[in-house]
Amino acid sequence: MSVKRHMPDFKMIASMGLIHGCSPLFKFGKNQDIDTGTVPEDIISIGGEKLFPTAASTISFVSTSASDTDGGVGINTLILEGLDENYDIISETITLNGITPIVSSLSYLRANRLTGTLSGTSQKAVGTITGTHGEGAIVQIPIGDGQSSDCTYTVPRDHVLLIDRFTASLERSGSGAAAELHFEVKPFGTNTWQEKADVSLAASGTSYIQRDSDLWFLISEKSDVRIHASQVATNNTFIAASFDGLLINLEIFAW
Repeated sequence: MSVKRHMPDFKMIASMGLIHGCSPLFKFGKNQDIDTGTVPEDIISIGGEKLFPTAASTISFVSTSASDTDGGVGINTLILEGLDENYDIISETITLNGITPIVSSLSYLRANRLTGTLSGTSQKAVGTITGTHGEGAIVQIPIGDGQSSDCTYTVPRDHVLLIDRFTASLERSGSGAAAELHFEVKPFGTNTWQEKADVSLAASGTSYIQRDSDLWFLISEKSDVRIHASQVATNNTFIAASFDGLLINLEIFAW
């Protein structure tokens, strides 16, 4: 009996880390409380619109619970991933001290992700862990989570981001729940958010949409990306969203 073998596609191979200079990117976020009077807001757990700072700064981390500390039952240590003043990738480990602020060693122009790496018996954050940049709150791990929930991204220097899918969902907060979402990019050197896709959601229970493309959508280096809610029909609207693709290091093509 013959065995039929299927060749893996390019995305599968790249996602396995088998293509030099190519890595998968998956960004997801949630905003649990968008009101008719607070829009526009981004799909980030911290609420409001994502801070994209104008200058690099250290970031101060604090929890609303004393249990998120070295040796505590909550999150003990974090990895902060972001970009420096030149848009180069940097990261470091942060050891929390509960309700006492701990300041990063490096200065960040962007905070792309915050991930718990060591926890106590809760295995999650006991409080809300917030990172505050010199220009304001920039990244957060919500209570009961182990990673930031932030549907935004900034493309590093000498990289491009190829997007091929984004998703969005809305949970009913009352009769007539609805929302208008936009997949937006702000290219480096501009101050304008450009809409690349629009999504309308409406729900009596839960509404979900997934948009895939046969063509990759390319986002250039140093560009900011977000999923943005411009309108909601009812207060306390809960929206979750994600996008994924491949991050390509252009240095592999340098001769």
